[in-house]
Amino acid sequence: MKACYFFGFLLVLSCTTAFGQLTSPGQRGIRVKFFPEEKNLLWVDFREGLLMPCDTAIEDDTGYASFDLLGDRWNLYSTYVDEGIINLVPEGQDLANWQEMIAIIRIDAEGKSAQKIHRMLMKQREKNCPGKTYYSNILEETDKYVLYETKSDKCGPFEAQSEIKKILEPPTILFQYTVWIVEYTKRNGDLDEASRTEIINWLHATKILTGKKLKAYFNNPSVSAQ
Repeated sequence: MKACYFFGFLLVLSCTTAFGQLTSPGQRGIRVKFFPEEKNLLWVDFREGLLMPCDTAIEDDTGYASFDLLGDRWNLYSTYVDEGIINLVPEGQDLANWQEMIAIIRIDAEGKSAQKIHRMLMKQREKNCPGKTYYSNILEETDKYVLYETKSDKCGPFEAQSEIKKILEPPTILFQYTVWIVEYTKRNGDLDEASRTEIINWLHATKILTGKKLKAYFNNPSVSAQ
């Protein structure tokens, strides 16, 4: 349960019940590689890779420490990388006192689709904080991902939050049961329209690569990402 705090408002309130079925798939861990010419980050979990736009990656003596994306520098908090959770917080903020957060979460969905996971999480959210989600809208939906937006009032110790999230499943679920969630969360206030559009476009550009496509991206990213 120690990781629940970092999942953002939706998953924080869902851990006790929903995560009996949605759990971290082992201790494989997530690794990251930056492709400067393509301006992409690739988060790799064994047979899968989550590709996302990124302008710059900054390294220190321990590896990648921060990333420039969405017009800000985001520091990497890697406490739970080996449990399938990545947290990025803007420079000047931290996990104890953040106003914006990007979370990347890899979960064991037990073969459930992105659509079913979305319904489960929204149901658990309402159960744990009834009536506090005053806005929820699916922005885009395909057979492999759901991109949606929520807004919530303060609930118990959790601040009011605006969130935009994308749930992605791999191109095939044959021998593959993990699903990725990429979420942007802003505390205490709505996003301005320009920022909202930028975040939606950024999330829209994220994708999952598996198998031969994942290998091909490492060998020739400028071609295989198309």
